[in-house]
Amino acid sequence: MQKTMIDRNDWKQFFDDFSERNQSRLVSVEILDEFGAQKEVKKMPLSGIVLETGRKNSSVVEIMFENRRTGGGNHLTHFISNVQSVFPKQFIDGGGDEALEIEDAGGNKTVLVFEKLPELRAGAYYAATGGGLW
Repeated sequence: MQKTMIDRNDWKQFFDDFSERNQSRLVSVEILDEFGAQKEVKKMPLSGIVLETGRKNSSVVEIMFENRRTGGGNHLTHFISNVQSVFPKQFIDGGGDEALEIEDAGGNKTVLVFEKLPELRAGAYYAATGGGLW
């Protein structure tokens, strides 16, 4: 896994691209603070991430999730105020985004971890398609 900090000037574009690339992927969220680790969200589809900038260069990140469990198109939003750093974690083999870590001014970290897709065994495509390629 590779972890690289995103420059503050690139946050908006990064979140736009990240949201588009990962929309509807199942994600879990943990908050790491002085009380330890707390699960905030478990296996919910990501709707998107938005950056709001305010006065004095303060930044708020809104992470939105689709709440399919209750029906009716309800959403859940998690807010992170005074964002200081953004660290995406990507698979080393170029397999895409694995996680995202966002740290606030108090040193609290919000960590999004994407659910891993199951690996297909050799021949799984062949069996799933009834034995043919077409």
